[in-house]
Amino acid sequence: MINTMKAGAVYQVKKAGAAMIQSPQQEEYRRKQWMESQIQHYGVAAIRKEAVWTGHAIKDIMAFAWKQIRLLLTTIAGAALPLFLPVLAVVLAVVLIVNVFSLLFTQHQQTIPQAVNVSEEVLAYRQEVSQIASRYDMSQYVELILAVMMQESGGRGQDPMQSSEGAFNTRYPRVPNGITDPTYSIECGIQELKYALLAAECTGPGDLEHIKLALQGYNFGSGYISWAVSRDGGYTPENAALFSSIWAERYGWSGYGDKDYVPHVLRYYALASAGNSNAIISEGMKYMGMPYVYGGSSPETSFDCSGFVYYVYNQCGYQVPRATAQGFYDMCVPITEQEAQPGDLVFFEHTYDFYERITHIGIYIGNGQMMHFGNPGKISPISSYGNKFVGYGRLPAATE
Repeated sequence: MINTMKAGAVYQVKKAGAAMIQSPQQEEYRRKQWMESQIQHYGVAAIRKEAVWTGHAIKDIMAFAWKQIRLLLTTIAGAALPLFLPVLAVVLAVVLIVNVFSLLFTQHQQTIPQAVNVSEEVLAYRQEVSQIASRYDMSQYVELILAVMMQESGGRGQDPMQSSEGAFNTRYPRVPNGITDPTYSIECGIQELKYALLAAECTGPGDLEHIKLALQGYNFGSGYISWAVSRDGGYTPENAALFSSIWAERYGWSGYGDKDYVPHVLRYYALASAGNSNAIISEGMKYMGMPYVYGGSSPETSFDCSGFVYYVYNQCGYQVPRATAQGFYDMCVPITEQEAQPGDLVFFEHTYDFYERITHIGIYIGNGQMMHFGNPGKISPISSYGNKFVGYGRLPAATE
């Protein structure tokens, strides 16, 4: 994770910003104790934050409702007012309940994370990353882990997460590329990332503010996180550059870590709005990394591009026939780029020699990206197909 350090000081640098350098055994014990306390604090903090937010929401809604009632009262004759009070009380209660739940639902509407523009080597690790992440309660961060892996190694080499220098590596030398077991590299990297996310008090894969803080801490060492919070309240590009220069000067090096680690990772990480497309994108993401199989239309056979769309849509409650890319294009209502929403379809022409014009199809996920079955199933920019892109479409079954 830190590529500009001297090999003899690798472990010490990973803990930059700490008050003293500890032995690996001391550091491991301290880390585990700290993580346990953070897990307890994390849960309590989340509940406290939710309670405060909910209280403000109810207060605001009540104020609005009372304002409307006062306006209504001024239009009612004084003599008839007692007759209306019970009715108004019931109306107020119903409005309050409905609006609170509506506001809560809107506030917490999920976003869907996706690893984008990652290599086939990284995608090949998706299943293994998912399995290991589940053991460490990190399943919701699989896409972020893949984005980190893309930045660290592109999925190549025996240490794809570049975990050799981290404190969770207890089997191999703590030198660059010291780990020679990819599975162990992923295991260490996931624990290291979890440690940073907890330290940054990240609330989920859509919490970009705290993800940025955690990512820079993952690269610099956890000392950066507490330093950045105390100095600026969190990550900023400016304090990342300052932290790097401070420690580079202290060690007499030309550079320390990657001060631009956050934008470097986030170019491989995107969030799509959930809305009604939540189920479609979530279902489709399960099959990214599987091989392209001509005529395939199920997880058992794997997929071709149109078989993938057919299967995902039907799994999400839509009744669409098995069709070619051209067939889906003919079924769709054309929409503009401005109208396109995650879950809509994208079409391409003449991507290979075939008797039909439309030869490729994908599912739009937002931000100019699509999930599709090239070879393998992957996330790609729509622009990667150049002038072969035809346009967006929406199936009538998905049109409100």
